[in-house]
Amino acid sequence: MEACTLAASTSRREVPELEPTDGPLRGAGPQGQGAVSSVLLGFLGFDPLPPASASTVLALTIEPTEPVSERPQSVRVAWRDGMQGSGHPVSNQVVTRGEVMQFCACQSAVVNFVAQRNAAFIRCDPNQDGRFDIADAIWIVDELFRRGPRYDCLDAEDCNGDRSVDISDATYGVAYQFTGGAPPPPPFPRCDFAVEMDSLGCEEFSCP
Repeated sequence: MEACTLAASTSRREVPELEPTDGPLRGAGPQGQGAVSSVLLGFLGFDPLPPASASTVLALTIEPTEPVSERPQSVRVAWRDGMQGSGHPVSNQVVTRGEVMQFCACQSAVVNFVAQRNAAFIRCDPNQDGRFDIADAIWIVDELFRRGPRYDCLDAEDCNGDRSVDISDATYGVAYQFTGGAPPPPPFPRCDFAVEMDSLGCEEFSCP
């Protein structure tokens, strides 16, 4: 799996305490800010994930607590057994068919926050031709599944404004153009800047 998580009977997200009062991290000092989560994949007694593939079962969003200045901010993210929220300490593990299994690739990482200067753009115009037609949806599909060309403006491809680029952006654009669906969120249909907190990044865009 691409994410280490827990398989349990509930699904929750908690912010751990800075100093555990019991469990394996007791006396080890502050454990830092983090998240304790469990993910339930099914009740039917079989594995719902393909046995030989990568599947994302949990995604965490990491945001800086203060505005990012000219100097980058860095934070280290690591998987730790024994982290404790408001309940018992937990471990990174999977329960499948009644058997407890450990993850084999829980890797730490360093996340860098840098000040972002975005260009003005038009949402849902990834080919940057100033028109809104089927070519925009085809552009997104080509990039996602056929290794098509890509410009440095993810915001222009985020048609539905959900801060991600996936097949739903192509279908959103098609629904707007042909079936009376909702228009893309601003900036649309004119070139403008996105709200920084809602931006995926747009280094360059050719406004008509």
